[in-house]
Amino acid sequence: EEMREAYMRESIRAAVKKGYQRIAVICGAWHVPALQQYQDATLTKNDPKLLPIPSKRKLLTTWVPWSNSRLSFLSGYTAGVPSPGWYEHLWESPNEAFIRWVIRAAQLLRSENLDASSASVIETVRLSQMLAVLRGISFPGMEEANQAIQTVLCRGETAGLNLIRRRLEIGEKFGQVPSEAPMVPLQKDLENWQKGKLKVSAEDTVLEIDLRDDLDRGRSQVLQRLNLLGIPWGTTVGQKSRGTFKETWKLHWDVAYVVTLIQRSIWGSTIETAASNFVAYRADATEELSALALLLNQTLPAQLPKAVEIILEQIHAKSALASDVRSLMDCLPPLTEIARYGDVRGTKSDEILSLIRAC
Repeated sequence: EEMREAYMRESIRAAVKKGYQRIAVICGAWHVPALQQYQDATLTKNDPKLLPIPSKRKLLTTWVPWSNSRLSFLSGYTAGVPSPGWYEHLWESPNEAFIRWVIRAAQLLRSENLDASSASVIETVRLSQMLAVLRGISFPGMEEANQAIQTVLCRGETAGLNLIRRRLEIGEKFGQVPSEAPMVPLQKDLENWQKGKLKVSAEDTVLEIDLRDDLDRGRSQVLQRLNLLGIPWGTTVGQKSRGTFKETWKLHWDVAYVVTLIQRSIWGSTIETAASNFVAYRADATEELSALALLLNQTLPAQLPKAVEIILEQIHAKSALASDVRSLMDCLPPLTEIARYGDVRGTKSDEILSLIRAC
C-alpha cells in the first residue's frame, strides 16, 4: 500500500515539475488523503526510497470488459458499487424514478410467471412513501424499495426479491473492448468463435446443437474445452445420453472468464492446445483412479486425442499397481458410459473397452 501511494505521489510531483497547473487524479477514495500530502517534505524525501529500481522489459497490456455484477459488492470487490442497476435507473429516469422502478420490478416478476398485479404496484409505492415519511426522508431509497417490494409484490418471500436484486438492482450488463485492443492469442482464438458462431450474453440463453453438423460439432467442442479449462460458459441440460445427435446447452457469459482465460494462456495459444495441455497436467497430478476416469469422461467429448492418450496411460499405470478393489470399481461407471458413445463424434472406444476388461 505504501509503495502504491508513494508511486502515485511521485507521479503527481512529476506532473507539477512539467508545469501543469490543473492535475486530475483518478483513484479510489481510500488513497485521497495520502495523495493530498504529496508536498510533505518528509514524504518527498522517503517516497523514492520505497520504489524499486525498474528493470527494462517488454510488456503487453490489455483491457478486460467489466460488468455490473463485478462492480457490485457481491463480487467481493469492497470498493465497488453496491447497486449499479439502481443508480443507472436513477440517472436515466430522473422523473418519477421510484414509481418506474416498482413497475420494472412488477414486469420482471410477471416475465417469470409470478403474480404482480397493478393494485400491488400501487400499494408498493404507497408503502414505500409511508416508510420514507416515517424515517424523515423526502424520497424512498433502496432500503424502502426492497422492504415495500418484499412485503407487497413478493408477499413476504425472499425468492422474488433476490431475483429483482440480481436482475434489476445489480443488472447483467457488461462492457465491450475495442477489437483493436491487444489480446493474448488464446483470447483472440476464443473471440474468433464468438463472432457469429457463439453469441456472448450475460443473460441465460439456450443453444440447440446437432452433432451431425460440422459447425455445431465445433461449437460443442469449444464449449467442452472451455469447461476443461475452468471456464463454464455453457452447461449441458436435458438429455444426457451419449448416443444422441442432439445437445442442449445453457449459456451464460461472465466477464470473470476473461481473466481465467488469460491465466490459462500459459498452456497454449489456442483453445484446443491449451485444453489438451491443461488436461495432461491435471491427469499427471491426479492419483485416484475414479477421478482419472471422470476426467477421461469429460475429455472425450472435447476431441482432444493427445490428452485422452495421456489419461489412458495414467489409468493403465495406476490400475496395474492398485490393490484397492473399490477404487477399481469406482473407475468402471464413467468408463462404461464412455464405451456407450455413438459414432457421431467419431470417438474410438477400443482402448476403453480393453481397459474395462482389465479392471
